[in-house]
Amino acid sequence: MALKKNRSISGYYMQKTETGLVLNIKRPVKSNNSDEPLSGLTIMLDPGHGGSDTGAIGPLGTEYPEKTINLNIAFKLQSELEQLGARVFLTRAADVNVSLEERLAASRNAKPDMFLSLHSNSMAEDVDISKVDGFAVFYREKLALPLAETIFQNTLTHLNRTNKGLHNKNFYVLRGTWTPSILVESGFVPNPYEFEWLIDENEQAGLAQSIAKSVVEYFK
Repeated sequence: MALKKNRSISGYYMQKTETGLVLNIKRPVKSNNSDEPLSGLTIMLDPGHGGSDTGAIGPLGTEYPEKTINLNIAFKLQSELEQLGARVFLTRAADVNVSLEERLAASRNAKPDMFLSLHSNSMAEDVDISKVDGFAVFYREKLALPLAETIFQNTLTHLNRTNKGLHNKNFYVLRGTWTPSILVESGFVPNPYEFEWLIDENEQAGLAQSIAKSVVEYFK
């Protein structure tokens, strides 16, 4: 089924009923509230890793691993989005294990207007860690590309981050077709300079503000 020219959708999913199948199609959402531009919108944040899954390890080892960075950024981004009027859900709000299946199921159950998975990158052991840095965004579904492009380009510009690319990948948490879903890699944890940037409270707040502004721009 083809869309008309210059038309788009922001999600779709199938439901099995007693008499057959129902195709649910979500129209693009637009906010016109200038004081709270995200009023009426639901956003799900997915802080990567957690519990026994530490994620990438940096100079401080397990004392401050990727899972902690992701959660701290998620809390700051949650605050920014809520101030703009959004209702925000987190797939985890503590240092606990949450499987990929549980994360995707949470998105499917909530059917938010946007799903953002927050991560920080790693690298192979045979790479010079001081020479790898930057910001990357990943998406799977074509309907998520406009969101991915907006956050990617704005973050590079606002925060002067190194371009590590906009990628189309089949990551498990991005398989939801019911909402634009993207995965952000904020920086490289093993790189000492990147690590210092990633754990800095002010830099985390700056990243959260930049992403929040991008979200507002997307919904315009």
